[in-house]
Amino acid sequence: MAPRVVYLHIGTTKTGTTFIQRVLWANQKSLEKNDVIMPAKGQYGFGRAARALHNWRPADEPIPGEWTAIADTINHSRKSSALISQEFLCWLNQEQVNGLVRSLGQSQVKVIVTARDLARLIPAQWQSAMRQRNTWTLTEYAHGVQHGLDDSDGADGREPYEHFWHRMDYGSILRTWSN
Repeated sequence: MAPRVVYLHIGTTKTGTTFIQRVLWANQKSLEKNDVIMPAKGQYGFGRAARALHNWRPADEPIPGEWTAIADTINHSRKSSALISQEFLCWLNQEQVNGLVRSLGQSQVKVIVTARDLARLIPAQWQSAMRQRNTWTLTEYAHGVQHGLDDSDGADGREPYEHFWHRMDYGSILRTWSN
């Protein structure tokens, strides 16, 4: 008997996901007592599965084993609900989302998206960009996010624009997950 509902918290990044995940994992036993399963082996299991799904080409290969293990745990669970929290899931394309949902059998899938206001989100994403070895100043990044595709002022903001909006295009993310 698979869970009736699978809750997928898909992020997005820099919206408090790490905090949420730490609280969920710290309360895993309480969740289980309340008939909720978190079907991964430790906090980083969801991240490995999400990365595998993100790199998956549905037309060319079977669903990745990292995700299959989680889906199998869900599909064989006697709990009434399952809960997954991993922000990289928001980057899946339509085929990948469809494969993920199909792998969950008859369970109803409910998607949870967290958001954050731009005044806090832009600096947080910029900090992540610095950890990824980008060299934009915060001013360059913020300008690029706002005006990236309009380089009439001579400044090339395309890279910051794409870095930010690839990750934070809520409309596109919601369209992909609602189909």
